[in-house]
Amino acid sequence: MSSGDEAPAYHGLVSPRPSNVPALTPREGKDIPSFEEEANTHAKIELTLTFPEGDPIVKEFSLGDTVFTVKKFVHDTRDIPWKGMVAELEGKPMLDPLSLNDFKALKESKAATINIKLP
Repeated sequence: MSSGDEAPAYHGLVSPRPSNVPALTPREGKDIPSFEEEANTHAKIELTLTFPEGDPIVKEFSLGDTVFTVKKFVHDTRDIPWKGMVAELEGKPMLDPLSLNDFKALKESKAATINIKLP
């Protein structure tokens, strides 16, 4: 190599980006939301929790809360056993590890009703 063709000196852990690979930069003129903004996990939703017997409970939750959190709230406030408790949205069971944000009907709403089914 002649002195003008020498590769740049490199002393880091990651090799420099080759000139034929485009740089990863934000799209010009567009704001790119953070994960939290896009997922809207901090937005609030008012849930009406209904039961086979007794009065419903109305409580505000965050869309980032999980179904497990809602069921724990029910367990703590109504002393309802975990075993067999099912939270249903629009007639379909909700899985414990999912967040409220994972349900389109909740993500696009300020209030909703969740039916608590007991064994």
